[in-house]
Amino acid sequence: MRPNSPRTVLLCARVLVCLAALLAASAQAARLALVIGNDTYQYTEKLVNSRNDANAMAAALEATGFRVSKHLDLAREALFNAVDSFVLGVRKDDEVVVYFSGHGVQIDSAPYLLPVDIKSESSRQIIRDALALDSLVGDLSKARYTLIVIDACRDNPFAAQGRRGLGGERGLQPIEPPEGTAIIMSAGRGQTALDTLGPRDKEKNGVFTRELLQRMRTPGLPLRDLLLQVRDSVEQKAASVNHKQRPALIDETRGQFYFVAPVAAPPAAAASTAAPAKANDDAFEIALWKSVESGNSARELQVYLNRYPAGHFAELARARIQQLGVAAGSGMPATVDALTKNVDVAALRAFANGGSARAMANLGWLLDRGLGGLARNDAEATQWYRKAADAGDAAGMAGLGVMLENGRGGVAKDPVQAVQWYRKAADGGSVRGMQNLAAAYADGRGGLAKNDAEALRLHRLAIAANLANGTDMAAPYLRARAMVAVGDMYLTGRGGLSRDDAQGLRWYRAAGDMQDGRAMAAIGWAYNNGRGVDKDDRLAVEWLRKGAALDEPLAMSRLADMFLRGFPGQPVDEAQAVQWFQRAAARGSGSAMAALAVMYSLGRGGLPADDKQAARWSTAAENEMGVELTKRRTAELRKLLPATR
Repeated sequence: MRPNSPRTVLLCARVLVCLAALLAASAQAARLALVIGNDTYQYTEKLVNSRNDANAMAAALEATGFRVSKHLDLAREALFNAVDSFVLGVRKDDEVVVYFSGHGVQIDSAPYLLPVDIKSESSRQIIRDALALDSLVGDLSKARYTLIVIDACRDNPFAAQGRRGLGGERGLQPIEPPEGTAIIMSAGRGQTALDTLGPRDKEKNGVFTRELLQRMRTPGLPLRDLLLQVRDSVEQKAASVNHKQRPALIDETRGQFYFVAPVAAPPAAAASTAAPAKANDDAFEIALWKSVESGNSARELQVYLNRYPAGHFAELARARIQQLGVAAGSGMPATVDALTKNVDVAALRAFANGGSARAMANLGWLLDRGLGGLARNDAEATQWYRKAADAGDAAGMAGLGVMLENGRGGVAKDPVQAVQWYRKAADGGSVRGMQNLAAAYADGRGGLAKNDAEALRLHRLAIAANLANGTDMAAPYLRARAMVAVGDMYLTGRGGLSRDDAQGLRWYRAAGDMQDGRAMAAIGWAYNNGRGVDKDDRLAVEWLRKGAALDEPLAMSRLADMFLRGFPGQPVDEAQAVQWFQRAAARGSGSAMAALAVMYSLGRGGLPADDKQAARWSTAAENEMGVELTKRRTAELRKLLPATR
């Protein structure tokens, strides 16, 4: 395909037919998707992007909770068999997606989608051998909510052959959708849809498709709002190359369409009443359920049951756990040690050497972190990450980004390139990529402007990601960390959220139920400071000890602070504080390093006065968390310590 050829919206089609999930949809409804991408046409122009778009869409749909059946380069019989098998499995209230990417033509106002072995002998032959779009829509009419997205992109495939009656100058015309159906088109009537933005555009997906993929996993983004964002972005990008393209929507549906249901409740009303509090908790329950329902993890389902034993979806959760054949409550914790405790490293290495991209990425992660009985080896980790990334694995891309951001494993430090890898990984459904990109936006690094709202969006994507078909070892652990990050943003009122301590604590507890040490540190802090809960130092220490037992340095450092200050029933104990600071510093806590610098400087907590040790720990703290934060932490402790002598 010519790299700069426009995509003609009315001559050929990529069709996405999907059933959207409303936030209040029945818990019994299935989320099903059929994805087809045809490139290798035998008797007309071959295509190069349909498979790419189909693969990307399949990954995105899986990430939003759909069970995907993907097919590439289907001939007539295989195409009809795939469609028939899928349609037969669709039930009344199912949430359905059918995605077709390839050639299409218009005959007598009816659009047809073409198999790869289609011939153009006559209009009658096209009608007989191609898939009629209106027939497909009719077959799915029993679905509660159907959306058709047409990303038309290429010239009439038969125009050069001089055939008549095989489509007009503008190809596929929009059909009138039945009630309960919406149609999205990548360009307006008479417009063309761009395949690329020019020779320097290295993206593998068309302009409309890439913009749609970027937004469809945003929790709580209604279809109409999503379309407005896509429309504006596509229009601006097209205008940058002197082209006119404006996506359009024909909507005969009722209610809202979400690719991903809202994760967080709306900001609480100013008045404090029982009803808004109940609504807020209900919204959180639904959000938590949506984040765990589509996976194959009994542990994550048990997290929901622990929080809502008599909840709206409790019986469904218990049935799902039973179906998975795992006793309730026996789920594996989300700590990295637990996730890698029983890994067969020899088998993993064999799979990686045999060409498994995901095995390469996981082996890289074990070597990167020194897990699974392996010694940390940055150089080998980077090699495996790069191999996985080159093979298209999103987790490998995220890992390679980490090495580039930190200049590890023999690669030059390049935060900007790291962010590019994080973005590709996130677009590919990697929770690791989403979290790393969120952190880059939160801190404003890697060439990105600080953007808490975008960081929050990515954290929510990580929470909502479907892990059912993934084998990224880090993903469950990082999903829990995303929950903690959302809790942090509620407590600080960042990312466009209103400050809501109770909502933040809910997310901390959900991650804590998954045995996440940082969440436990956050819960302990909340009890210590009376945030979202009554102040209770006893419970604060209990939660901090739980986090410390999981080797969480933040929990250790905060526990040390409590002993340094003392609390009811516990006098100041500088020696015990120093012990916890030492343990936390050994695990990378910059706050604990700064505390040790102060303790050595003053000769406190059983440590000798030692300016060299103080300087060493101060430098380590600056390297870990920056000069300004180190100064702030040092000043805080120096102000506190005279009162504890």
